[in-house]
Formats: sequence, C-alpha cells, structure tokens
Amino acid sequence: MSNLPQISEAEFEVMKIVWKYAPISTNEITEKLTQISSWSPKTIQTLIKRLVSKKALTYENKAGFLSILHWSRKTNIFGRKVILF
Repeated sequence: MSNLPQISEAEFEVMKIVWKYAPISTNEITEKLTQISSWSPKTIQTLIKRLVSKKALTYENKAGFLSILHWSRKTNIFGRKVILF
C-alpha cells in the first residue's frame, strides 16, 4: 500500500471533479472548481500538477492543452484505501 499516493483535502476536491466528469481537460476542471470554490485558477492548476506528480492523475497533451485521461484506480486518501470500480 505504500505505493499509493497520499493526497490532501484540496487535492481530493480536484479528484472528485475528475471522478465525476472524466475524461476532462485541465481547463474544464479549473472552470468547475472556480464556480464552487474560492480558489484561483493558478491554485487549481497547482493542485492538478501535484496530483500528476503523485501519479494520482495521468494526462495527455492534445491540441495545446492538457487533457486528463484517467486516474489511479486505487488512491490512499487520509490513510484510507479507496478502490473505484
């Protein structure tokens, strides 16, 4: 289980958007989160980059923007194992 990424509460909010709407572009994630949070687009982009670096998200560069393709099926969130089916 040590290979599973540990994510913050803020990163978890990003993941909830990805889980609900995937596949989704980074611009779409930013748009949705700015509507429901007080975070700036720069903050949201930083959270997405952290999730990619933790390998909780993977992406592909298409037509000049990053498009989220899929997420880790197993994510250790706050010490709990979450398995998505």
